[in-house]
Amino acid sequence: MKTKTLRISAIATLAAILTLGISSCSGGGQQNQDRDSHQTHDQSHDVEVSDAHLAEFQVNGNCGMCKQRIEEAATSVGGVNSAEWDVQTGMVEVAMDQGTDLHEVHMAIAKAGHDTEMHKATDEAYDNLHACCKYERE
Repeated sequence: MKTKTLRISAIATLAAILTLGISSCSGGGQQNQDRDSHQTHDQSHDVEVSDAHLAEFQVNGNCGMCKQRIEEAATSVGGVNSAEWDVQTGMVEVAMDQGTDLHEVHMAIAKAGHDTEMHKATDEAYDNLHACCKYERE
């Protein structure tokens, strides 16, 4: 999965550079306004790649069981093609189709018991996590 994530990240970076280069060559104008309007809320980061969209955001968790649960929750949302959560950094990278609602991805992960930047898991969902999955909550 790490190799796949690195490839997706590299492709996203290249596409972003190409998109910025094309925008600046054609004068920017409306294209820069359109690109700026695609920013997400909070600290989520996203990059457009033709028909795909990559988003990266923080998700609380601790272990491999959390990783599996977070990735399954994210990919359960229609339009999400893949999700990769990094146990060390707590960041999840989600590849999804254009038009997929990022809030739905955050809500699905929170419903599984993991707090995200946009949505907090209910106490009930958090309490249902395995003991090793219980992260420190704010």
